[in-house]
Amino acid sequence: MALNHQEPDRLPIDFGGTGLTSAKPAVLKNLQNFLGLDHSINPDFPYFDIRIQKKFGCDIQQIKLSEPQDFRQKYTPSGKPLNEWGFSWEELSYSPLKDASPDDVKKYPWPDPDAAGRTSGLKEHVLRLYETTDFAIAANEIFLGPFECGCLLCGYDDWLVRLATDEEFVVSFLDKWLESATGFAQKYFGIIGDYIQIVQLGDDIATQKGLFLSPLMYREKIFPYFKKIVDIIKKLTRAKIILHSCGSSYRLLPCLQEAGIDGINPLQTSAAEMDPVKLKSEFGSALSFHGGVDLQHILPYGTVSEVKQFVKNCITALAPGGGYILAACHTMPDDVPPQNIVAMLEAALEFGNY
Repeated sequence: MALNHQEPDRLPIDFGGTGLTSAKPAVLKNLQNFLGLDHSINPDFPYFDIRIQKKFGCDIQQIKLSEPQDFRQKYTPSGKPLNEWGFSWEELSYSPLKDASPDDVKKYPWPDPDAAGRTSGLKEHVLRLYETTDFAIAANEIFLGPFECGCLLCGYDDWLVRLATDEEFVVSFLDKWLESATGFAQKYFGIIGDYIQIVQLGDDIATQKGLFLSPLMYREKIFPYFKKIVDIIKKLTRAKIILHSCGSSYRLLPCLQEAGIDGINPLQTSAAEMDPVKLKSEFGSALSFHGGVDLQHILPYGTVSEVKQFVKNCITALAPGGGYILAACHTMPDDVPPQNIVAMLEAALEFGNY
């Protein structure tokens, strides 16, 4: 109901329901210890501790694709592990398509959506959640967004310069991105599209203070491709599409709304121009908000009472009329104490009734 901009019985809560609203392994273990739980994970709910989610009334479960059976781990020259896309989250300075040509892009080994093992157990998992639980089911992001893909494969500096100066390369790259993303969407949502309620896409287009590129450049270069993949997904599932983009995305929200997304995550309230009252007023009738609870200051360093007050303020600003799922602004890092996580979830239950 909330994503249809209707008020449910209480505010939806998300902790561990997507890959970007979860917790680092050490944080989860600390929280389990704090709550007197062992470190086991129920295999029917393999991505988080279902005991914690049930205790605090969390509403979302995640599903995702698997790595292919023939995936062979490779490494950067300095020894950092590369993922399927050919970059490493541990060494973002390694960019496999830096200074590449359009021909290099075509020859690059893009991930194969049809690789053996990719959908192993997927149908069984989504059906079990759909038929035996009341959770909303969120499909984790399965491909990089068009802007971020360029940043991670080409390098931020190289990609941003090319966006401004090298139309041939940008078109060849984004054409290949769209081909890859379409293949993944058709494979993924062809199996799960009838059973899910949320599609999570990701494309980090902003910094703490503003956008990586101007709204005009985004509209001219990136928007046509992003809208095409949104349109394709909407033909494959009726689920709501929530775009994850950290930072100050405010100035692109009209464009993203036009592209067809239904909501924005994580609503990074500590970033410039991301005031929740302002966002609700300007976009709340069209876009839903997922996140909001500050991970840069309040959750790691605030007191329990400060956390609860912050959560209450988020609910007051964003919950009226529906359109809000409360969550932290990203995956919980190692410096978040367990008592503050509990405070966030308890406050959501205390103040989240409509």
